[in-house]
Amino acid sequence: MKALLYKDFCLITRKTLLFLLVALILLLPPLIFTTPDFLLCMTPLLGLPAPFLLTSYDERSKWAQYARMLPYSFRALVLSRCLICWGVTLLMAALSFLACVFYSPGHQVSTATLLALGWLSAGVLLAQAISFPFLFRVGVIHGQVISLAVLLAGIIVVLNILWNVSITDPWSALPGFLHLLAPSAPAVLLLAVAANVVSVSACIKQYAFRMG
Repeated sequence: MKALLYKDFCLITRKTLLFLLVALILLLPPLIFTTPDFLLCMTPLLGLPAPFLLTSYDERSKWAQYARMLPYSFRALVLSRCLICWGVTLLMAALSFLACVFYSPGHQVSTATLLALGWLSAGVLLAQAISFPFLFRVGVIHGQVISLAVLLAGIIVVLNILWNVSITDPWSALPGFLHLLAPSAPAVLLLAVAANVVSVSACIKQYAFRMG
């Protein structure tokens, strides 16, 4: 497992400078401009491309074929990939939190900012839970298309809910749901964790099926 994590770490560090550059672009503007705190919470979104980035490297290097000659179980191969992607997401969330603490008056982070950070982090983890099985089953090209289709379907469902609440102006219904964010935040985080636990089991089965 440690060797697999080291392999993925070496792969992700090739793009680390790019990740950190984007993170700095997201986190440094408050030094120059007046920036709302919730914009500092966008950094965890950098966890979204991590699974696709690593999988594309594996496919180009024919890693799946080499891995069959090594004494690694499907579980170890899947879990190492998931751990490194979760690590990227949590690292970016930590950077966002530190930036919020640094820029906030009196270094006191508001509840609204923490909610935004928690919801975005949970959303990225949920997106990873959906993406992982497709990536292990069909690869990065088809997996990316399917993951985007699932995301689009979710957006359509949300828009339809808002449309049913307010036919004339769906976006005007959105503030009415904001008061639900605080009490539901812990449930969403637990859902993200549970989804990833289920996703790992699904990934092992899908990867085993793909490798025959």
